[in-house]
Amino acid sequence: PACKQEMPQLLELADNGIRMVGINYRDTREKGLEFLSEFGDPFEVNVFDPEGSLGFDLGVYGAPETFLVDADGVIRYHHKGYVSPEDVRERILPEVEKWR
Repeated sequence: PACKQEMPQLLELADNGIRMVGINYRDTREKGLEFLSEFGDPFEVNVFDPEGSLGFDLGVYGAPETFLVDADGVIRYHHKGYVSPEDVRERILPEVEKWR
């Protein structure tokens, strides 16, 4: 699944000082914790959303989705699907540098 494929990129972002919140969307807490234990946990906070209601309120339509939110709470970038190494290099890091 895409969540597994993008985990190295998310860990890299965390290593670069980018603070992240993970939403365990439409899954159980147990499965979410097992996943993070196996693949790594780049998130400062993990939110469990088993019914998907929080994700729906935030505009999430599938998983994975990635949002870059600045210190004022403004969404600066929204990525649907797997975050590739190219996405990190060409889109995410340049966007973060604009408002860091």
